[in-house]
Amino acid sequence: MTLINVEQATFSSSDRGAMKGYQLIAKSAGIDRDAGNELCRWSPTRIIDERSDHWIINAFPITGERFVVARTVVGGPEYSSRGVSQIVTLILVLRDAQFSRYSYNPILVVKTAMAIGGLRLPLDVNEAKLPALELPGEPLHQAPDPTMLRSADGEEAELRERIRAELNKDRRVAVIGQTDPFKILAELIPTLDAAQRTKLSFTTGLAPAISRPFRVHFLRGADAPMRHTLNSQRITRLEAGCTVA
Repeated sequence: MTLINVEQATFSSSDRGAMKGYQLIAKSAGIDRDAGNELCRWSPTRIIDERSDHWIINAFPITGERFVVARTVVGGPEYSSRGVSQIVTLILVLRDAQFSRYSYNPILVVKTAMAIGGLRLPLDVNEAKLPALELPGEPLHQAPDPTMLRSADGEEAELRERIRAELNKDRRVAVIGQTDPFKILAELIPTLDAAQRTKLSFTTGLAPAISRPFRVHFLRGADAPMRHTLNSQRITRLEAGCTVA
């Protein structure tokens, strides 16, 4: 099987060296300064749900025709002993030629990487130098057939089409409610053309932030402060029942 060497990095809280706090604590040799700065800007220091078994997927393009697929997990206690958990983001950075092998589909990258042991919390998060991840040159899973998906009915299919419609209007979207974001994304992405996929950014659980302008958010709920945030950033709210809030 052909293997491709994908750059990887880890963003988390550390007191190592001159800097203290959240930073890029480890990276492989191909992560340059520009990429490192963008990874720091997009990576979270907090997540909405900090249960130890909870994790989220984030995906977004960066400069130099590169695309990032990241998994954010809850680690051990944060170094400052403030009683909070360490949030760890495990990052893969794919060049365009590498991402094209996966049909520009971040879900296929996630599934394949995790199947071979990637995007997982390392035993030692303080290792500053990382090797590139040897990722199979082709995905280990197949994406759903978009022609079959477009003919599907039901609430999930309707929600998927509503998201696609908002993306076609160049709008940002927040899906509110009890949904399976991985299933929705796995079925949404194959219905987008390649140009849309290379520009698509999404998070399955991060709160909206000015520094991280994701195109698609998945949120279990939206209280008054969250609705104010969504409105201020002009993010369209779609309820899980597919009605615009």
